[in-house]
Amino acid sequence: NRIRTTFSNGVIRFDNLYKELSLVKIDQAYVSDITYFEVNGRFYYLTFIMDAYSRFILGYHAGNRLTTEETTLAAMRKLLTYKNHSLPKGIVFHSDGGGQYYDKEFIKLTTDYHFKNSMCEYAYENGKAERINGIIKNNYLKHRCINSYQDLTKELDRAVSLYNNQRPHKSLNYRTPKEIEN
Repeated sequence: NRIRTTFSNGVIRFDNLYKELSLVKIDQAYVSDITYFEVNGRFYYLTFIMDAYSRFILGYHAGNRLTTEETTLAAMRKLLTYKNHSLPKGIVFHSDGGGQYYDKEFIKLTTDYHFKNSMCEYAYENGKAERINGIIKNNYLKHRCINSYQDLTKELDRAVSLYNNQRPHKSLNYRTPKEIEN
């Protein structure tokens, strides 16, 4: 059985502001997605928020449930802490059509911080966020000994740190996301 993390039938969608955007700097656009990770037959939900230009993961969270509080809000709070609650106005926040991204609490938070909400219609229109899901799960978590939620959160912290600080990207001229973010 395939686990679904996006349920967007019959909802009002935000325009896709990301597809026509030319990225030239950090804090111009953030991309986000939710995926799952299985631990001993139990599913947990991983949410990532990444700067589209630097590829730096700014916010992330492993949630017990697929609720807004356990996914997008938790990851956004981590992002805001990382950025000291100081963000430029007008950052495009791009995601898929998942309900967690148009939940009233999440929209209030993005409005308070002057984000421009953006949604894709198809997964390939959120490719950077989809890609980070696969990289973290398959390159960093899958081969670790994870037997509990506590193990998962510890390994997720490790994985994000390694990805941000040690993984060079060809598209970044073989620099790490942290080097670009700085």
